[in-house]
Amino acid sequence: MFDLFIDKIRISLIYQAQKWPLRLLAAAGFYSLIAWYCGKQIDQANSLSRTKSKVGLFALCPERFRGDLEALESMPDFAIIRCPTSLAYLLNALYMQNKKDPDGNYHKSDYFLENRTNDFEKQKEKLTIFYSRLLPHLFKRYQIVAVLAPNFTMPQFDLIGVTAKGLGYPYVVLHREGLVTAPELIETNRRWINTAGRFPGSFVIVHNEILKTTLIESGYVSNKEIAALGCIRMDDLIERIEDSKKAAQQESEQKKLVLFSFTPGSGFVGISGAIHMKHFSEDRSTGLWRLFSAVHRVVGEIARDHPNIEVVVKTKWAEKWHGEIENIWRDAGIDFASMRNLHLTSSGDAHDLIFESTAISSYGSTTMIEAAIVGRPVIFPYFEEANYEEYQSYIFFRDHQDLFDIASSAEQYRDLLLERLYNNWNIAPGLLERRREVFDQYVSSIKGGALKRYVSEIHRLTSIEQINN
Repeated sequence: MFDLFIDKIRISLIYQAQKWPLRLLAAAGFYSLIAWYCGKQIDQANSLSRTKSKVGLFALCPERFRGDLEALESMPDFAIIRCPTSLAYLLNALYMQNKKDPDGNYHKSDYFLENRTNDFEKQKEKLTIFYSRLLPHLFKRYQIVAVLAPNFTMPQFDLIGVTAKGLGYPYVVLHREGLVTAPELIETNRRWINTAGRFPGSFVIVHNEILKTTLIESGYVSNKEIAALGCIRMDDLIERIEDSKKAAQQESEQKKLVLFSFTPGSGFVGISGAIHMKHFSEDRSTGLWRLFSAVHRVVGEIARDHPNIEVVVKTKWAEKWHGEIENIWRDAGIDFASMRNLHLTSSGDAHDLIFESTAISSYGSTTMIEAAIVGRPVIFPYFEEANYEEYQSYIFFRDHQDLFDIASSAEQYRDLLLERLYNNWNIAPGLLERRREVFDQYVSSIKGGALKRYVSEIHRLTSIEQINN
């Protein structure tokens, strides 16, 4: 705890050491010098081998794009210039200081229309003037033609994006949280619009028509400010499925179970109707703690009792998550450390795991429908808290349970997993077609090609701005 306290002081001192010289330079009008300093930070976050003939897309909060930037970068059209999130926060904090927060930070709710104070508006006006003078220098350095953000619910990045829009650079949101397979997810987007106001940027690209329709009908955007172009990272999955149809299929002797793990807060965290929920809440009476425990105990027991079956438990991150799972296994008498067929990992490609698998289990994730269209048996754990009436509006794919094997208890969950692992399972053509239709409806076009559509749309948007200017 003391070390964390010392680190916080050290970071704060470094932060202040950067902040005040930048404000003094801005007051003196030395924006080219500030742009040079920012450029040093940006260069460290980007490859120096960028082709100078490419125009640049300025990506805010780059770590949240989950592969989309790399995909865009693979095309010959654009260079991706990643703006470090720490730099964006530093620049915002030059003028945006919340007196009510111990660290001086404004939080997401402070940007809502009803919560904006006079101090907030005055500080925002000063910051807008600062960005309007800085960005032309910075964007010229990298031949920037547009600004990208990964989510329309991140108003702290609008401060840069909206100023850029006013200067003639399209501010485009490639919205990454596109899965709206539970009623509460749609309601969350509606609530966001009611509190945050209309979309301030130039254009929004979403994954599916359902979210597009929701945003238009709620008045967040007009029909001309949004497009549903699919999910870029699904292009690879579609291509691999097509390639697998052409290749000779060989049944592997190695049985492999993959559990795409979930947290006790999966499906709730970030949803406005469950604002109190956390992924691993101290209050174990809320969320899916019993389901989480039962599912991970069962897959661990299968690995222990069936050493011929390889079991992979894939999480999104390791901290806290892995510890909780290991505690469940320890309490169940599962010696995880000595078992070669039981793997707990936060790394690896989800699509690789799906294609290598014999059977898949998942909850509250697109991996459910991704594995489904590959033709794998997908076992959906639908028991314990998942049966609570008050949680039904948070259950992903609740209205499409016919696409999966539904387990109504821990015992049935174990039986279904073993049945699908040991008995060769061939998917019925009608079921595969229904799975493909749901994937197309909620996730991305079953025909693929999302990346090309994104590139084409960004070209169109940048061309319009060039014409208007």
